[in-house]
Amino acid sequence: MKFELFAANFLNWAATYDGPPFHALLSDWPYNLESIAKRFGKPGSIPAKDVSFNRASRGFLGHSWDTAIAYDPATWELVTRLLHPGAFCLSFSHPRTQHRLALALENAGYEIGQTIGLFQVPVTLGWTYGTGRPYGADASIAADRRAGAERPDKGHDGHAGKGTPVTPLAQDWEGYYYTQPLKPCLELVIVARGPSSPIRLDSILATGAGAMNIDGSRKGEDHAFGNLALVHSLDCTGGSCAPDCPVLSFDGPAHYFQRVDWAYEIAERLAEASPLFYVPKPGLGERNAGCGDLPLRERRCANPGGSTIQHNPHPTLKPVDLCRQLAVLLLPPARYAPRRILVPCAGVGSEMIGALLAGWDEVVGVEVSPEYAQIGQQRLDWAMRAIELGARNVGEIVDAQQGVQLRLGM
Repeated sequence: MKFELFAANFLNWAATYDGPPFHALLSDWPYNLESIAKRFGKPGSIPAKDVSFNRASRGFLGHSWDTAIAYDPATWELVTRLLHPGAFCLSFSHPRTQHRLALALENAGYEIGQTIGLFQVPVTLGWTYGTGRPYGADASIAADRRAGAERPDKGHDGHAGKGTPVTPLAQDWEGYYYTQPLKPCLELVIVARGPSSPIRLDSILATGAGAMNIDGSRKGEDHAFGNLALVHSLDCTGGSCAPDCPVLSFDGPAHYFQRVDWAYEIAERLAEASPLFYVPKPGLGERNAGCGDLPLRERRCANPGGSTIQHNPHPTLKPVDLCRQLAVLLLPPARYAPRRILVPCAGVGSEMIGALLAGWDEVVGVEVSPEYAQIGQQRLDWAMRAIELGARNVGEIVDAQQGVQLRLGM
């Protein structure tokens, strides 16, 4: 078992790659949430007044890596050269932009659907959580502003409250929002299969790529891998779940939970509860495991002006255990070793760590940000050492960082 993380532009790296093909791809591509960038990022446009919008005009939270790389069919045509024929690709996507990713895949010759009767149904996996916040524009406030009416009680008592509507029109529109008003609580994983030979089974048996490891990813004996994974709300406590918690909506065992890093201790009980998969969002222990020697950096948050200080400041960190489950789903039989998985846009290495925990023999990642590549290397080195000393899941890797599992000798 080994890994390699390249600090490089993925397109440049892929264009010059001349190694053996990969059996599968797992990636958290940039979502390219650029609606604000279109308004404020054009040459000659008036600068945004609010600092958070000013940052967003350069990409998500001001990050230049938030590009449309995954929405270009040419990217996927290049990826095809790197994979065995018919290899599966699992790609994280955002509800606002997932259609662009699906269209690019189809235009590059990938399958993203299965036929059910006369309907073509896109194959996706869903990861849902209770921590998203809606950021739609308030129609009532906009109506007062257009009428030149100032709300006298806006922001009273030191809080940035909405205040009381002034004009009759604003009163009628109180409680209405526009421009992305729905609460974001779902991320999709698009399942796509690359172009293959006319006789698909011949290709699968010859290369080991193109079939999913359903039995290997079952929960117990009866429950096959479903297309929905859940995560608790951050407002859940040790005794009960918050009203908006998606786990509470599906399962009684949610009441056992939660404080972020305790999630690993409860996962086994939840695993026996239902065919739904429970995956916690990364806690501080998972986020910073192996990063103690790195400098503290600002972690930008989605709320205006919000930020925290972390050794690992990546703003869109995926849970290692979710990545492990996805990587298990992609893992071919051992007879096709070395089984190789590609992770473009590897970020700080969560997908790669998940693939190592899943049992992949060779894991190769590419990350354009030198800062994230350095953090990813630190996390991967730590995880690999823990795995070699017996760690079997992300909880044990976190425990190793905290010095709890003395048997790991770390």
